[in-house]
Amino acid sequence: MQIQAQNLDSLYSKFTSMHSHATSSMQRTTASIQTEKCATDLAYTIKKNLNGFSLEKQAVLKSILSRPVLNSTVVSPSGKFTIHYDATGSEAPSYSMTDLAIAFDSAYSFEVRYLGFPEPPIDLTVDTDGRYHVYVSNLGNVYGYTTPENEVKTGSHTYSSYISIHNNFNGFYTEGINAARVTAAHEFHHAIQMGNYYVRENSKSEIEDLFFYEMTSTSMEEFVYNSINDYYAYLSSFFHKPNQSMANHSGYDYILWNLYLQKKFGYGIIKRQWELLNKYRAMNAIYFSIAEANSTFNKEFSEFAKWCYYTGFRSELRDYFPEADNYPTLVNYQTKFFTTSATSTFSLEPCSFAALSYVYTPKNDTVVVLPTNGNTTAAMANPDSSFSGTFEIATEAISGGQQIGYYYGALSNMDSGVWGSSIFLNNSDILTARSKNSFPHPNPFYKSKYGDLGLIFLPLDAGDESNEADLYIYDVSMHLIQTLHKNTVMDRQLYVIWKPFADMKTRLGSGVYIYQLKTANKSITGKIAIIND
Repeated sequence: MQIQAQNLDSLYSKFTSMHSHATSSMQRTTASIQTEKCATDLAYTIKKNLNGFSLEKQAVLKSILSRPVLNSTVVSPSGKFTIHYDATGSEAPSYSMTDLAIAFDSAYSFEVRYLGFPEPPIDLTVDTDGRYHVYVSNLGNVYGYTTPENEVKTGSHTYSSYISIHNNFNGFYTEGINAARVTAAHEFHHAIQMGNYYVRENSKSEIEDLFFYEMTSTSMEEFVYNSINDYYAYLSSFFHKPNQSMANHSGYDYILWNLYLQKKFGYGIIKRQWELLNKYRAMNAIYFSIAEANSTFNKEFSEFAKWCYYTGFRSELRDYFPEADNYPTLVNYQTKFFTTSATSTFSLEPCSFAALSYVYTPKNDTVVVLPTNGNTTAAMANPDSSFSGTFEIATEAISGGQQIGYYYGALSNMDSGVWGSSIFLNNSDILTARSKNSFPHPNPFYKSKYGDLGLIFLPLDAGDESNEADLYIYDVSMHLIQTLHKNTVMDRQLYVIWKPFADMKTRLGSGVYIYQLKTANKSITGKIAIIND
């Protein structure tokens, strides 16, 4: 399926306006303008849908998609990059090309040599000098973009590329060489992504899971150039709409998720997600990478929401994000005032959270609840879907409620396998109530749905606090088919994570399997249905 004609016209207008130079670098003032961080997805989509445009428009677009001819070059100190630019005229850069070349070397040093990402492929039929090529020109209101060129190997869905970068950044949130530095870190990782990892497309030949590409590239800006902080410009859209699915955000504004993961698990988890992306969609890659780190997505997403609560004026209360005092504060999804009780219903998209505020007027106490929806499966299938829950707060005990200082609160009508919450009284976190389930889940386990790295959570007996357990798997005839020694994972209660297809030495057929968990103190037995469809 190709993009509809009216949408093609919109893409054409947007892409050509970047290169029209109607507002030259000399005319542009330093007043703030509406900028676009990156047009990599735009270049990719136009290239993939090129035959859908009229012949006249195809000719224009082919010219723009071709590498520009500029009159000067500089080679980076490492010899890895060739920078093309015009030394004079309206296209001449306003910042040092030597400094830009050093910036690309810095991006290479950190992203390839330190983090261990593979370097972007060089197409020697185009780049005969064996270097990666960068072109500096006026890109209108866009920081930069990476253009895919030739498929590395037929059917690989990976591409050689080149980078375009703005020549002055006048009027941008960050200007001059500092804007160029973070753009180098951002776009260089796009070159790594498209050159080494399977690029999936949706039905319109657009990059699928684009948020993941941009989230990673934006986090590289902070990792490589911690002091520049251009990403501050995008955070307000996240803090205003945390109840919007992670998959529905631009990715620029969701950089804090990667900053959180790096603080909790180190840089390696981000690289691991890209390795998993060769086989899985982005939300599954995130989910599995966290499981490999002996945790769960639901647990970490609930903790992440709590970190996001302690930003802005609240940042001094907790030491979470190092730059949290420069971040916005969460916008309340709803605020209710009560004297005896209050009940509210809320809706969240999958992989999102919200801030619900309740003010007890006689004492002016404020209770804030952060319900989290960690449904990664729904986030891939339909990120626009909506899931509802209910929160009740009262001054007296309520059924199923938990004590919150002088108050009682209860979350209800939520799927315990994917929901969690944190609760705060006057900006102090009282408790984090994550998913609790006394049964193994998912059950049944569908191979077609969860894949080779799919996880089954096997709960330990209530009150068991063991750090490790032995897992025995039997068929229905009680023949022992696998013995595993596992560390336990805490997600409000203790679990053992079983990967039925990754852990097993022999392939499991469809059927019912018996499991037994043994710790130093207790033993528990249960059944799991495996559907190997």
